[in-house]
Amino acid sequence: MSGKKSTLRAAHQKKKQLRKPKAIPSQESTLRKHQQKIQERATKKKKRDDQDDDEEDDSGSDDDESADELLLTKETEGEKTQFNFEFSDMKEEFYGGIQLMLAKQLYSTGAAHDITEIIIKQDELGTVVHCEGETDVFAYASILPATKLASVEFMRQLANYIDHHAQAAANQECKNVLNSIAAQDANASKYGLLFHDRYVNFPLELINELHRNLSDDLSWILDPSQRNSEITEDFVQSFEQMEHIVLFRPVAPESDSSSSASSSSDSDLKVQNVTGSSSIMFDYFEDDVYFEQAEHAWKLKLDPKLFKYSNYVMMLIPKQNIARVAAGLQRMLAQ
Repeated sequence: MSGKKSTLRAAHQKKKQLRKPKAIPSQESTLRKHQQKIQERATKKKKRDDQDDDEEDDSGSDDDESADELLLTKETEGEKTQFNFEFSDMKEEFYGGIQLMLAKQLYSTGAAHDITEIIIKQDELGTVVHCEGETDVFAYASILPATKLASVEFMRQLANYIDHHAQAAANQECKNVLNSIAAQDANASKYGLLFHDRYVNFPLELINELHRNLSDDLSWILDPSQRNSEITEDFVQSFEQMEHIVLFRPVAPESDSSSSASSSSDSDLKVQNVTGSSSIMFDYFEDDVYFEQAEHAWKLKLDPKLFKYSNYVMMLIPKQNIARVAAGLQRMLAQ
């Protein structure tokens, strides 16, 4: 779909290449410089030890080493590398970067592989942020129709786990959603799953662009006047039938205390209805904005054999609310 992004951004001015106005450090380059400076400092110190007498060396070495440390900090912290970031459609070459990000959250590398395969094959909707001419993934976002996950065994394992532990009436909707996706029943087509991730030091000003692109892609798919003839009718229908977006995101364990009264009868409070809670602490601030747009939300204590982190929030977001996320992020970043 090489023409899709450029067509889509004719109205929204989506840039295939965004230059970050403020350069960010290159971690690999910084590490090399640290190693070089440490080696140089060790060599200088050895020469001083050989040339100076004991008392002078003790006094002078401390001063000189301290000066070297200040210089090291100044040079390495001051080193900046200018990146040209590209926003691209999903391609096979981005498999490794996306799979690595998914594997950070799942213990099952098989599950990360299965989901990544589906993500990269859907190039009509979804965005990868990478450096110009490179395939290292800095961030990505995509929405998959739940019907595409029929072959993912991991979804069935998750549904079975939640079905066993979500006994409270307030959590029935949570069970219904996951069971529909796992069983691929008649209601499965009503749901999509949102996957997104980024590196912690990803430029703030690009976070809003990433999620705006996701919203723009969704609008492009649903608007006959925007989408091109390459998009199949089946694909369009899979998003037209979609009513809610499901999003799983890790949260800090400190938010365990935010249990609702309605979930107090659950087994070990492994599933809690936290819709509208103000005490949920996400790892990434963009998830706070998605949480604000959620119609329902549940805090899950998941089996550590399935997930790397045991504390997650599952959000059920009306499809039309996805468009509000970019605006919410823009307001948050402007504060």
